[in-house]
Amino acid sequence: MNNKAQIRIMLTLFLFISMLTSASNVQIVKAEPTIILVPDDYPRIQDAIDAARAGDTILVLTGYYAEGQVNITKPLTLLGKGKVIVDGLQKGWCTLWVTSSEVTIKGLAVINGGHGVGIELDSVRNCVIEENVFTKNACIHINSGRSNRLSKNIVTDNDMGITLAMASHNVIEQNIISDNRYSGIKLWLSDCNSIRENVVKNNGWTSIYIDCSYWNNISENIIEDNFGGIAVASDSMYNTIVENKIRNNEYSGIVLGPGHYNVVKENKITGNQYGIQIWQSQQNIVKENRILRNTCWGISVTHWSDGNTVSENVVLHSGEYDLHWDQSGHCNLWAENKYKTKDW
Repeated sequence: MNNKAQIRIMLTLFLFISMLTSASNVQIVKAEPTIILVPDDYPRIQDAIDAARAGDTILVLTGYYAEGQVNITKPLTLLGKGKVIVDGLQKGWCTLWVTSSEVTIKGLAVINGGHGVGIELDSVRNCVIEENVFTKNACIHINSGRSNRLSKNIVTDNDMGITLAMASHNVIEQNIISDNRYSGIKLWLSDCNSIRENVVKNNGWTSIYIDCSYWNNISENIIEDNFGGIAVASDSMYNTIVENKIRNNEYSGIVLGPGHYNVVKENKITGNQYGIQIWQSQQNIVKENRILRNTCWGISVTHWSDGNTVSENVVLHSGEYDLHWDQSGHCNLWAENKYKTKDW
């Protein structure tokens, strides 16, 4: 091999090695999140979402946006500035359909959802829905979602307020849920959720309805002027109801029927027809509640309820009896309650 051939081979190897070294030092630069303005950059919210990248913020300025169903399919932040009304026109399934995790929605007024749904979180995680108004047939629905937070929303004048189906580890806190035609909050097959510090009032049916659901915590809510207070039904188990103020509901403050292994503790229950009703239910603990001035019974245990503990409650000034038992169940413990009247 002559010298020229050797030099050519050496140069080729040198260039190849240099290219490999340069490639190994290349850094991938991620695009910085941007702010997209509606209507300045795009006239419609859906157009802005379609153009956005993951992590972008869409800032919606004051206006009325009649777009039908808006689909949110990527992680982003949707903010309203001023009075922003998003009208679903009763088209599609809902006004805002969220199918991506890590979405934040804040500052919108959402109305006229298809099927009465203002927003659906559909099989998503870690979404934050806060400081919005959902009204005029625009309830909040979480379907199979996990670890989402609904906070400081106003949910009013809908069929339902907030509904969860097969959803777990979600937080519903500091919302005002009022004047809905049926339940304020309903859980179905939904476990390990926290419902706390909400005002639930003047709803046409039960304020909080727990249906076939386990391990939920319901605490520090104000529940007033509904048809019913809190209902734990369909063999729901291991739920905790603690430190709620439940007053002036047309029917019961709390119903366990049928529900098992639940704890009802340190609630203030006043001015309802019935304070706490336990029927067809086993192994519940009702303890340290203040149950005053209910028009019929304070605490009742009926319809073959077994093994319940009713202790250390203050039950006074009931219209009929403070404590009522129809003598149909077995092994119920009544201990250290403060009361004046009972009927057995």
